[in-house]
Amino acid sequence: MSLSLNRSDTDLLAGFERNWRRNLNRANDSGITARRWENPDIDELLSIYQSMQAVKGLNEQQSREEIEHLIGKLDQQLVVFRCDDAQGKLVSVCGWLIFGDWAWMWLSATSEEGRNLNASYAVFWALLQHSKEVGVKWCDLCGIDPVANHGVYRFKRGSGAEHLEYLGEWDWAPKPWLRWFGNWAISRRERLKCAEAKLNAATAIAGQGERAEPRPSRESLPQPKIA
Repeated sequence: MSLSLNRSDTDLLAGFERNWRRNLNRANDSGITARRWENPDIDELLSIYQSMQAVKGLNEQQSREEIEHLIGKLDQQLVVFRCDDAQGKLVSVCGWLIFGDWAWMWLSATSEEGRNLNASYAVFWALLQHSKEVGVKWCDLCGIDPVANHGVYRFKRGSGAEHLEYLGEWDWAPKPWLRWFGNWAISRRERLKCAEAKLNAATAIAGQGERAEPRPSRESLPQPKIA
């Protein structure tokens, strides 16, 4: 999704969905503070990502190595804003890579407390205003998944960003026989996938007549510990 910043703050606010503006107002009234993070601490960044991953049941979104590489190689282009609660605890972070008049959303994480405080709206708005001041006209909010990750999609859509679709995979080969071989290999791969799916389905049907093992109750399973 792509968001145009080449507008006044009034026009940007008008482009937000009503619920998005309401959550921004709630964030401003909750006692939180959004500010630029000049020298992001890697441990704090990892901590808030780990908090978000634990709450949402996500896989690792950013590793220490990735964050170290990002800050070490692109520190001049990376602009990070943080949002703290009334006690000064980090509850949300948002970072954009800025190149000329374009920006790309690269870091985004909010803790459970931050979600309750609508902190992601405050830190996003603060970073958006800063980006406008340094000449950014467009921001790429990156990919979306309206089904599997509806919350993030709703947040980006509510900011007034435009939904862009790109063409899918293309193939090119300098020789016709290479193109033919590539297409043949792809077709074989698809046939193998279909055959495997049919085999799995047949195995499942055959197994229905067998006596099933009793399933353990939820209480008997080991429960994950969330730090």
